[in-house]
Amino acid sequence: MKRLKNKTREIVWVLIIVMVMLLFFSGPSIGKGFQETIIQAQTELGQPILEIDGGTLIYITETNEKTVYEFKVKNFNTMEQLNETNLEYYIEILGLTDKRFLIKVFKENEELKLNENKTEYFKLQNNEKQEDNFKIEIEFNENTNIEEMQQNIEVKIYAKQVQ
Repeated sequence: MKRLKNKTREIVWVLIIVMVMLLFFSGPSIGKGFQETIIQAQTELGQPILEIDGGTLIYITETNEKTVYEFKVKNFNTMEQLNETNLEYYIEILGLTDKRFLIKVFKENEELKLNENKTEYFKLQNNEKQEDNFKIEIEFNENTNIEEMQQNIEVKIYAKQVQ
C-alpha cells in the first residue's frame, strides 16, 4: 500500500514537472504582446485650378482720366477641367502710392471695400464651375498735369487651399 502511494506520488510529480516543462517551452506568456501593422497607400493629390482671364494694359491720359480694368477668376481651365480642391482667394492692388488716384473694385457690379489695398476672401468650390467677374475703376481725381505722372499699378491674386 505504501508502495502504491509512493508510485502515485511519483506519477503525479512527474506529470506536474512535465506540464511545467511543456508550459515553459510552449511559449505562452503572461507579458503583453504587440502587433505591428504597416499600411501603404498611393493616392493623387487634388489639382487646384485658378484661371484668370482678361485685362490688358490700361492707360490714363488727359482725354481719358477714368478707365476700367475687367477680369474673371475661374475654377476651371480652357480644357473644361474643374478645380479638385476648395480654394479661397483675395485681390491685392500694389503700387498705389499716389493718393491722386481713386480706385474702386467691383465684383458682379457690387462695390467691394478695400482694407490696406486688399479685398476680403472669396471662395471657389470644387464641385461646380464658378466664374467671378471683377471690375477695377481707376480715376485720376486732381487737376494735375497727367503727363508728369508715371504710376504702375499691379493687381495680384493670392489663393490658398481650404478644407
